[in-house]
Amino acid sequence: MKYYCAKVALLTIFICIYINNIFGQVYGYIVDEQGEALSFATVLVKGTTNGTSANIDGYYELDLQTDTNVDLIYSYVGFNSKIISIRLEKAKLNQNRQLEPATIKI
Repeated sequence: MKYYCAKVALLTIFICIYINNIFGQVYGYIVDEQGEALSFATVLVKGTTNGTSANIDGYYELDLQTDTNVDLIYSYVGFNSKIISIRLEKAKLNQNRQLEPATIKI
């Protein structure tokens, strides 16, 4: 029984290390032109359903696979969407973004 528990614990540790190495995190703040937080703005990976939304302070975190090129779409109601191409090569990547207000002509 001792050996079984040791094997399970060791296997769990190796799985956690493996998952930590293949996934990274993009994080940052989404703000407007005055630096005010855009609460609940969205960040989506283009062409997928993977995404997240910012919290009340405009802060977001998005888990992605490392060593991949992705296009991130930053959007908020009343603001122009912004598409940014990134390559996640390390565990964490800071991506603060500023969105510009959309001009609508009636």
